[in-house]
Amino acid sequence: MSPVTLVRGANASVTNLLPAVSQVTVGFSWTVVQSNGPATEVVACAIVCGQDGKAVSGEHVVFFNQMLSPDEEVVYEPDGSLPGGDQEQIDVSLAKIPSNVMSIAFVLYVNPDLRNPGTFDGVRDAVVRVLDRSGAEALRYEIETKDLGPTSAVVAAELYRRGNEWKFRAVGQGYAGGVRDVAKYFGFTL
Repeated sequence: MSPVTLVRGANASVTNLLPAVSQVTVGFSWTVVQSNGPATEVVACAIVCGQDGKAVSGEHVVFFNQMLSPDEEVVYEPDGSLPGGDQEQIDVSLAKIPSNVMSIAFVLYVNPDLRNPGTFDGVRDAVVRVLDRSGAEALRYEIETKDLGPTSAVVAAELYRRGNEWKFRAVGQGYAGGVRDVAKYFGFTL
């Protein structure tokens, strides 16, 4: 099966593409153009949201410092030898997601640096993709980083519930205020 490639704003049914799969992996990859200043460090995170579109709680933000959601339905995979060239991956157990969870937002942000906060100006070839447990790619979205400009965070994609179906949407929404603006939008504190 060749993967479905999405453009910004498009969505596809994970349930239809992977009908027998109860767990998926969301993989992230990118290239950073090096500069003379501090290196831009991109970080992936997942925000588990309720019916209001806000984070269920601060414990429902999964990233390198908080690697599990409370029900362990979303798990951050640490860097290492990840398949398919991903720099970071987040596993989602669809079968474990409580009924009050309606969506999971997947965010890429530039890790703030006290000397010089970075932006997506130096980020190229950013991709978010959905894999089945074997590592086969089902969906991919190539984020248009050239359109993000001086933003330092982007809601890359969203996995959301529509009735009994799970769908994946390519979002690509940038935030100039970085992870702080994302936290404000999704209603959690850093």
